[in-house]
Amino acid sequence: MPRWHWIYRDFVESVDNLSGASWPQSVTRYLEQNWALLKSIHFGPRGFESYREVMTHFQILTRERYSSLLDKLPDPPTFELTVTSIVERLLRHLNLQEQDQDVYVIVGLDCTNIYSTEYEGRPVTVLCLEATNGDFREIELLFAHEVHHWKRQSLIPHNIFEFSVYERCATEGLAICFSEEIQPGRAVHEYCFVPPESVVWVQSHIHELTEAIRELRPFETQATSALFSRRPEWVPIPGMPPRTGYVYGYLRTRAFLSRTRTNATEMAHVDCDAIFGGAMIDG
Repeated sequence: MPRWHWIYRDFVESVDNLSGASWPQSVTRYLEQNWALLKSIHFGPRGFESYREVMTHFQILTRERYSSLLDKLPDPPTFELTVTSIVERLLRHLNLQEQDQDVYVIVGLDCTNIYSTEYEGRPVTVLCLEATNGDFREIELLFAHEVHHWKRQSLIPHNIFEFSVYERCATEGLAICFSEEIQPGRAVHEYCFVPPESVVWVQSHIHELTEAIRELRPFETQATSALFSRRPEWVPIPGMPPRTGYVYGYLRTRAFLSRTRTNATEMAHVDCDAIFGGAMIDG
């Protein structure tokens, strides 16, 4: 089972237990307790290199940004039992019982939701609670996506995030389709974690985007960054919104699953070539 690291507790305690403390004082206490860890797994990977940058960003956000989270969170034992139960159910759904994974539950800078990174030479998962505002349904949606990544990586010999742009599209598309299986009936943009207009853009440019991806060098990081980064340095189509790869991967994967009458649970192992090697596009 995953190894849980409940770093968010320090944030809650810093804000709630410092009677009369200002917002900067509360944040300072939280950072002093966890600076090296948070810089390695969150601030640095998200582009915040210095303590001053981090403090400035927290002050810009203000305590109000975190009020909903703080108001909704139950006591730590209840909250943590509920979260671990959600993840254990997802693991059973995917028949993934022996999972050697560290999960850090933090309060971050409101710049992402859940992601994989490396810490001390090991792959880890980071959940930023502020992205969920303490809503267990949102936490389940995020973990459904991430747990499917764990399953796929256990079946694929190469790095599912870095091998090629097609592998990344397949990996994200399958995870999004699995999230849809777990929580059916939501809008596509909610599964893909993008604005609604990004979905519309991809749907209306999907053939153009397919051709543009074919012209990319699929094993270079620039190709993956162009489709999945929040702030890409370059995009293959003028006006292309950030993170279109999530929507594109979802649409192509959904078409593949529909055509083969399968689902993301069954097809966690599928080779990306099966999805992108001439698959029909259901825009």
